[in-house]
Amino acid sequence: MRFVILSDDFPHTSGAYQTVNNAEDAQSGNAFVAKLNPPGSKLLYSTYLGGSGIVNVAPLYDDAPVGWGDSGSAIAVDSIGDAYITGYAVSGNFPVTNGAYMTQDPSEDGNEDGDNPVAFFSTLNPAGSQLLYSTFMGGLGCGTGIGAGYDGTGDLGIAIAVDPTGNVYLAGNTCSENFPTSGNAFDPTNKASCWSGFTTGFVSKFEFPDAATLSLASSANPANQGETVTCTAHLTPQLVPCRGTVYIEAGNGIYDTVAPLDASYNATFSLNVLTPGEHNVAAHYSGDSNCSTSKVSLNETIIGKTTTSVTSSDQISTPGRPVTFTAVVTGGGVPPVNYVSLMNGNTYLGEAALTPNGAISSYSTFTTTSLPLGTLSITAIYGGSGSYSGSTSPVLTEAIEPN
Repeated sequence: MRFVILSDDFPHTSGAYQTVNNAEDAQSGNAFVAKLNPPGSKLLYSTYLGGSGIVNVAPLYDDAPVGWGDSGSAIAVDSIGDAYITGYAVSGNFPVTNGAYMTQDPSEDGNEDGDNPVAFFSTLNPAGSQLLYSTFMGGLGCGTGIGAGYDGTGDLGIAIAVDPTGNVYLAGNTCSENFPTSGNAFDPTNKASCWSGFTTGFVSKFEFPDAATLSLASSANPANQGETVTCTAHLTPQLVPCRGTVYIEAGNGIYDTVAPLDASYNATFSLNVLTPGEHNVAAHYSGDSNCSTSKVSLNETIIGKTTTSVTSSDQISTPGRPVTFTAVVTGGGVPPVNYVSLMNGNTYLGEAALTPNGAISSYSTFTTTSLPLGTLSITAIYGGSGSYSGSTSPVLTEAIEPN
């Protein structure tokens, strides 16, 4: 069975991995992968899969095509919905992934002149939106011209299976004398005479030890105290799909929980319990039989709200007499730091450093003998810090009367 499409308007879904037919000739085509819901009433995803094909190849016999494209032959699906596809590619630019087993077309001339097909093996994520892995699998092939290849004398993937641990098994036909074999292979040589149109079966197994990479992002950093912050841990597999959970811890145990990876390899967490200050947020991927564990962290800054008040040692005083003002700034987690400015209306009187006063507040004092006659409107202004927003005290009325 082959699944290949020539149409430019074949049904595809928004966000699919490949939404256009890359084949350059109307008689060539691309493979396709589609997923339907269980009743078969809704297309969950549909994507093209292929390259430019072979353009304007002169037919060697009456029923040979003018162009030749990439074709899917078999599909398997694992427990989380990743799709594994095999078939054959004639496109030298068939999509492959970085670090794959065979990223270059191995046939005699890279298939640019319609020489021989090459088997491929590709993996799509459950949403059909990401190519997780893709590789060529084959050798030089034999013969030249589209007639030889179209009759099946290239390397063709025919069947595919995946086991519970993520190992992938391919089976197909090959005419290549240099088809890749392993050192302990049951039969390391091709005994068929491909020049006579015969092929040999092959079975290949792919194992994927994967050093997956975990990243962590915050929806708001810094964030205000009490604001819900969404942290997203994203796992990037290098070669194969990964499963498992992500554990996240923040604020030295203030918050900890576990979430599973979704189909897009994301695990999301909502934080709104962190106190003002800088907190280390750490994520740890558990790993599975295919993928190693991975850790990542970031520093999340929470900006707390403050309240500021000011009092006077003597609200009715006389010129030249010392008056001490005390400002208290209260936060929500740790004592606020930095300075408080003292104002008489819009007139700056001076500033003083804050001194911690208990678990969540700080104070500063400012003594002056230079207050003018009259009724004064005194305020203390806290300018904020890396952990706290600023605040201004209510107005304190101070009277300076003649002696």
